[in-house]
Amino acid sequence: MVGRERPGISGRRFPAPAPLEGLIGDPGALPWLQISLAEAQERALLEAGVRFEDPETHTPSRGWLAIREDAAISAVAINDFLDKVGDTDAALVVGGRSGALSSQIMLSAAGEPLVVWLPGAAPVDSARWSHASP
Repeated sequence: MVGRERPGISGRRFPAPAPLEGLIGDPGALPWLQISLAEAQERALLEAGVRFEDPETHTPSRGWLAIREDAAISAVAINDFLDKVGDTDAALVVGGRSGALSSQIMLSAAGEPLVVWLPGAAPVDSARWSHASP
């Protein structure tokens, strides 16, 4: 099921801040609900009305919605996040006890973004998504 299209918004992945310990290969190849994590991310974007695009060949008119390569997220969460963001860089960060638990599961530091909204057609790099406002 594809949700209402969000014209001008393109989806992409961004690298996790640290490689997964003990796991070899691309995090997107890991299984998640009987499909690969990468496929689950693309499906969530499509259900939220966001097209997954190649950042090397595509420049969106409104902005990028970037999902961390090792994060599983639903279309509902993507829609809620996009409904709340504005015209500045923003990040979805899980805080409190839930954030501590998710950071332990994901082998990362607490407070690191899972999803980032980067409006406009400006270049996207690690400095930009790591400094987006939670």
